[in-house]
Amino acid sequence: MTTTTIRELRANMKTYFDSLDDNKEILLVPRQGNKEAIVIMTLSEYNSITETEYLLSTKSNRKVIEKALKELSNNEVTEFKIEE
Repeated sequence: MTTTTIRELRANMKTYFDSLDDNKEILLVPRQGNKEAIVIMTLSEYNSITETEYLLSTKSNRKVIEKALKELSNNEVTEFKIEE
């Protein structure tokens, strides 16, 4: 995660946006006073975070994913080939 000021962001917006796109980073922009910081990221990064949150949102989904990861790490997988 990269952090910058609003002033720096304004002065170098294209550079920051290109870097976010190239590196799939997240940019944090703190604000003055009691105002909450702003987070800037690419749409693909946002969609990835949202999808992960959705997949882990239920206990049953988490169990299926954990079981699949355990099977994968123990090399307990079966390869399927789709024939046309």
